[in-house]
Amino acid sequence: MKNYFSLGNSIYPYLLLNMRSGASFIRVDGPNNYRRVAGTSIGVSLLWGISRYMGLFKDPTELCAAAVRGDSSKIDMSVGDIYGGDYKGLNLPMNMIASSFGRVQNVEDTNEVNKDDIARSLVTLVAANNVIFSKIIAQSEKIKRVIWIGSHIDTLEYM
Repeated sequence: MKNYFSLGNSIYPYLLLNMRSGASFIRVDGPNNYRRVAGTSIGVSLLWGISRYMGLFKDPTELCAAAVRGDSSKIDMSVGDIYGGDYKGLNLPMNMIASSFGRVQNVEDTNEVNKDDIARSLVTLVAANNVIFSKIIAQSEKIKRVIWIGSHIDTLEYM
């Protein structure tokens, strides 16, 4: 069951991230006062297009369910993989992703990878990049609230 509530005018301003084929970042200052401030091609079409091209999934919901089961650490290279632990000089924890798909540079590294791991890595790549973009844009626009909407955002609640 979904619950709905209203913050009234106290919600403004906010940054609306509409993630569909790509992602659009829209500054909303009121019911009829908004403007697009940025965008990126890193969205659901990238996620879905790569997985379809690779022949991994038949529908986006299956992709999202697989991502829940997957382990992106089998595919993504972490700060710890590169530096042997935390990188204290830049305050980077060892489990932070340093390179999406960085572990599968060599053919022999792909033996333990399955499609759930690939799904998790792809979803993480798209989500993490848009979180970073959201933070940078919100700070630049001096906005405290970010709201995400768009294709298959609801399936991310299972993650």
